[in-house]
Amino acid sequence: GTYALSVSAGPAGYTNTSITCDNASGEVSQAVVGVGETVTCEFVNDDQEATITLYKVVEGGPATQADFDPYIGRTLVTWGDAVSVDPGPHTASEIMNAAGYVGAGWTGDCATNGTFSIELGEALECTVTNMYADLIIEKSATPDTYSAVGDPIVYTVTATNNGAATLTNVDVTDDLIDGLPSWTCTVGGQDVNLPVAQLASGESIVCTATYLITEDDVNGSEPEGFVPNTACTDSDQTPEVCDDFTVHEIVIELEKTVTPDVMAEPGGFFTYTLVIDNESVVPVTITELVDDNSSLSTDWDANCAILVGSVLGPDAPGTADEVSCTYTVERTTAGVYPNVARTTAVDGNGTPASARDAATVTVLRSELDIIKEASVEYFTDAGETIEYTVTATNTGDSTLTSVDITDELIDGLPSWACTIDDQLAQMPVSQLPSGESIVCTASYVTTETDVDRGHVFNQACVDSDQVGPVCDDVDIDRIAVDLIKDVD
Repeated sequence: GTYALSVSAGPAGYTNTSITCDNASGEVSQAVVGVGETVTCEFVNDDQEATITLYKVVEGGPATQADFDPYIGRTLVTWGDAVSVDPGPHTASEIMNAAGYVGAGWTGDCATNGTFSIELGEALECTVTNMYADLIIEKSATPDTYSAVGDPIVYTVTATNNGAATLTNVDVTDDLIDGLPSWTCTVGGQDVNLPVAQLASGESIVCTATYLITEDDVNGSEPEGFVPNTACTDSDQTPEVCDDFTVHEIVIELEKTVTPDVMAEPGGFFTYTLVIDNESVVPVTITELVDDNSSLSTDWDANCAILVGSVLGPDAPGTADEVSCTYTVERTTAGVYPNVARTTAVDGNGTPASARDAATVTVLRSELDIIKEASVEYFTDAGETIEYTVTATNTGDSTLTSVDITDELIDGLPSWACTIDDQLAQMPVSQLPSGESIVCTASYVTTETDVDRGHVFNQACVDSDQVGPVCDDVDIDRIAVDLIKDVD
């Protein structure tokens, strides 16, 4: 008869691959047995292949699947390809060739640590996920400029989990401000203490504090004019990263000069120059410029007042960081005239900076004094000699020029001579310093005219470029002596 041949059961992992009988050629699915015939059939069962397929998931960051090498035991395999393995226990693993990633463990038919056990005929799949661990920090300040001791600076430090992995033990430090009473940190608007135990992907720690500018920040020697500050953050999964922020002092300088700074009476016009220089790293706008002299000048408004509103560029090469102006003031009265100029400028934050400078001018007192003296108090007859002395002294504060002494009675006499410090001098004297004197002398012989007139009047005068004539005179009277002879 004819009999159907099949395998109905057997050990797991095996497959019937062929049936052959000795009374037939090739594979058969049934046996034909004649009466009295013995037929022998052979059933062949082959073991089923055991395979494992490894898959990779990369979350976040710049890496791709190609940056990770998969292994079964010590054998390098390919992601997504089924790999035939022997039945029994095995371990899947990987080598990460990209920095900044943390493993989230194995899933699928593998344990979290990558181990698996496989039997014949099984086709297992395991997936490993790597998440990018990235922590970034940003520091800012409001305002970012200052000008005086006590100015408040509000610092904000933001540490953000910029990767896909949850970070643990996240800490934020800042040497300048994290010890201040105003230092507070929040996550999602809720106050937290540092370090934060867990920071999910996309979450941020925001820390703030208010710092008050100190005397050293304004007038200190190191550093001066700016406050540097660095904040840092780290976690169990990421290295320390830092960000710094520098707030700068707003500084302007005002220089005031004058030409000339000294004049002798009657004085004249003094020319003042103002130079305003921005020493800051940001632009500033002049909001005020005042000067003690402004009301005395006819050109202040046209030349200097118009500088208000000027924008000065930052203190850097190639920028217009200064402006200047000139104005004049007339002074005609002897005296010392100090005056002060003041200016204020603000930056884009409204932070003000001020500067002042002074310049002093002097109008020196110009004064001459003259004294005329005679050697006698009276005369009696013609032919008597009178010695005259004329002394002109610079009693002012300034050097006088073109100083001249005139005396109509005696300055043309042969005996007329003038000296300064016993040195002969010619009239006019080109310069006579303050306190010095010109002494002129001459001998005069009385005449009959003087006798008839009854006195000798004499006046000497002195003047200079700076001082008009000043005079002094001497009037010598004649005393008549009558001789009366009595004869008894």
